[in-house]
Amino acid sequence: MKIQYVILSNLLKNEAFMRKVSAFIQPDYFEDKTERSLFEKTIDYIQKYNTQPTAEVLKIEFQNDNLEPNAVQEAHNLVDAL
Repeated sequence: MKIQYVILSNLLKNEAFMRKVSAFIQPDYFEDKTERSLFEKTIDYIQKYNTQPTAEVLKIEFQNDNLEPNAVQEAHNLVDAL
């Protein structure tokens, strides 16, 4: 498993991890465009609402980005995999 998946998964599912490290993780850690986008959406949500986003919220955010259908599906698959 890639370290990026571990980071993303813990940001979404482990509140203690999210609270301790979210301020220190940089988008540059994510080379894959979809992973970086998911990270940025997750961090934006955390900063705005002070809580973790659900998978459904993230999927809606990707749909609202006016991405190509393949990119949206790839993002949804990544969210589901985590």
